[in-house]
Amino acid sequence: LLRVIGMNIGRDAFIASGVLFDVEFPTLITIGPGAIVGTMTKILTHEVTIRSIRVGRIDIGKQAVIGVSCVLRSGVKIGDGSVVSMQSIVNKDVESGVFAGGKPAAEIKKLDGLV
Repeated sequence: LLRVIGMNIGRDAFIASGVLFDVEFPTLITIGPGAIVGTMTKILTHEVTIRSIRVGRIDIGKQAVIGVSCVLRSGVKIGDGSVVSMQSIVNKDVESGVFAGGKPAAEIKKLDGLV
C-alpha cells in the first residue's frame, strides 16, 4: 500500500506497526533494501512554522536500522548499514556504518563490517 501512494521501499525492508509517515509528500520517502523501521517512528517530509515551510527527502539506506519511537526530520539521510537508537531525533544526516542516537542524534561510534 505504501508503494501505491508513491513511497520507494526496497526489497526485504521491514516497517513495524505504528510508524507514522508524512502522507503530504510520500514520494519524498525512500527506504532501502533490508532496512528496518521501528514501531512508533515518525518520518516527516515537511514542517510548517509561522515563518517558513521546510520540505525535504528522507532517505533510509540499505540495511539501516531505525529504533523505536524515533523522529526523522525532513531532508535527512540515514546511511547504509547505520543504526539509530530508540527515541532519537534525527535532524541531520547520519553517515553510513555508524551507530547514532540522542536528542538530537549524533554519532556514537563507527560500526565494523556492516557496509
